[in-house]
Amino acid sequence: MLPIIGNVKLEDINTRFIEQYYKKLPITPSVINSATGKKKHEYVSPSTIKDIHKILRSCFKQAMEWELIEKNNLEPNMVSEEVDMELLMKALANPEMRALLNSLAKTMK
Repeated sequence: MLPIIGNVKLEDINTRFIEQYYKKLPITPSVINSATGKKKHEYVSPSTIKDIHKILRSCFKQAMEWELIEKNNLEPNMVSEEVDMELLMKALANPEMRALLNSLAKTMK
């Protein structure tokens, strides 16, 4: 989370920003586990994406309570149920498909 949104001002994180963030996550390389020194997955896994969503939703809820923001841009259903994450992960395992998605992600920056 930190490398992508860590330096973004809270007021700049709107619904569009969050949608773009979630679109990039499945093609974002995963980080090395500090305990094992290895990556569990090549890319951010579907379960990690859901965990990130829970954390961000909680942060935005607290920001609303502290009156730092007026609207919570992370609605509970923001992680689309229409996307079959297992199918997406299989597609990302294909080098040609991964290259295509990486290319598309670059155009979204």
